[in-house]
Amino acid sequence: MTHFTQANLLAAKQNETGAVYHYEQALSLDPDFKDALNMLRNLKCYTKFHKTAISNANKVSFAFGITSDVQVRTHVTVWC
Repeated sequence: MTHFTQANLLAAKQNETGAVYHYEQALSLDPDFKDALNMLRNLKCYTKFHKTAISNANKVSFAFGITSDVQVRTHVTVWC
């Protein structure tokens, strides 16, 4: 199994750490592998911004008594 395929499987299982490792390994073998680079950028963006935004929104929603996760997620948009 290639590093890229392994990374995609791990990302689908929400194992961001493992996916990042395998995308980086794929890029170390082929620095011009654009799909691996794009997936790595997207994953790092998601991990850095989106997950943080959702976490912060959930904290705020809890403070204001919003119990539906759908309500919170519809108001959080992050562009990388």
